[in-house]
Amino acid sequence: MDMEDICVMCGRYVPEGTQVCNICKEEVESGAYKRKKYKSLLKRLGEVKAIYPVLLIIFIIILINILLINKRGI
Repeated sequence: MDMEDICVMCGRYVPEGTQVCNICKEEVESGAYKRKKYKSLLKRLGEVKAIYPVLLIIFIIILINILLINKRGI
């Protein structure tokens, strides 16, 4: 089974020459399929996975500030 043999929407096997399986095709045609809405930045920041890059950025900013303060001799 190659990459071309799976449905682009759900990953089920599809016959050669098609990109979408019959189930997904029927859902789209009937209007039952809902596209995933992209989450806003605030919602993504509230998730546990997204907080680590934010903490890393804050840590780097604090570290740069500490280095600049020590360099100035304050």
